[in-house]
Amino acid sequence: MKLIYAAILAAIVFFSGCAPEVRPENMTPDQKRVVYQSVQDEIEYLTNRGDVLYETGYYADAASAFERVNFYEDRAVISEDKIKKIRIRAQANGKHYYNKAVGYLKQGKKKDALYSFNRMMRNDSDYKDGKARFEALKNDPEIKPFLAQLEADLNNALLANKGTAKDVAKVDKALSALIDYDDTSAVAKQAAATIETQRSALVNEAVRIYNQGNLDAAADKFRLILSIYQKDHTSDRYLAKILSKREQAMALKRAQSELKKAQDALKAQDYVKAIELAQAVLDVDAKNSDAKKILNEAKAEQEKQIPDLIAKGKAFYNKQDFKNAKAMFQSVLVFDPDDNTSLTYIKKIDRQLETIESLK
Repeated sequence: MKLIYAAILAAIVFFSGCAPEVRPENMTPDQKRVVYQSVQDEIEYLTNRGDVLYETGYYADAASAFERVNFYEDRAVISEDKIKKIRIRAQANGKHYYNKAVGYLKQGKKKDALYSFNRMMRNDSDYKDGKARFEALKNDPEIKPFLAQLEADLNNALLANKGTAKDVAKVDKALSALIDYDDTSAVAKQAAATIETQRSALVNEAVRIYNQGNLDAAADKFRLILSIYQKDHTSDRYLAKILSKREQAMALKRAQSELKKAQDALKAQDYVKAIELAQAVLDVDAKNSDAKKILNEAKAEQEKQIPDLIAKGKAFYNKQDFKNAKAMFQSVLVFDPDDNTSLTYIKKIDRQLETIESLK
């Protein structure tokens, strides 16, 4: 179940209706911001809750959550057609599971009947006499001890729970086994609230490790949390941060290697390569003073060589060594992209290379 049910049972509705009335025109800017944020939080909560309910087959409750989102937004953020289809599906499922449960009862398969009535309750608790049959079946001499054992297993898991991810997973497994047959169990609601509280503790511990700079250990913690709480957005967000930091660290490591190559190119008077490598470092680390120094020195030295490079390019061109001629002119453009002589010769070279190619 991955604790999705826990999120459903333990979620808190933000508006209780017990706050004293405050007229909008009398609100301070801070009060308005608080109210606005509360509404946004409620909308986010209801949207996420509706998604979870829908995924787990609680279609009637999912539709109600989505309708409340539209109420707060005062517009159809979630299409009315979608909500209508969810309600139709809920009614169809209610009928389907009711009929399955009745069929199982006729066959004497009481546990299967209980399972199906429980599914019916998730979809349409008012379908015919389904709710009454469900409650009566829970008190059946065969079923009552069965449910009692499931509750006992859950209670034992709760008692042994020390708040570790492993313990929480055991509670979740026992909770899942119980709610397959009885969503209304008070023990289930208690367990759901407990593991939701412990989820926060586990997340806070992982965040603390992250803030200490231990990214590998933090990533392991967040992945462990997600293995239990699939919908934990905080863990998703921090794992994305860790990935970004790792990629940045790898890029900086590569940049250090490129910086060494740029230094070597500068010493070898290969100014074109030195400029390219230094610029690659600055693309990753814009404040790298060594790369800036190499870039400036290489450009200055290359500027001195531009007349000689152009002369060499022309000499290669006159010898019809178009490959080396083009390389000379392109090296000029690395420093001065607008050099008219180099641009003109490159165009001439390209046209002649095309002509030679067409004659082959």
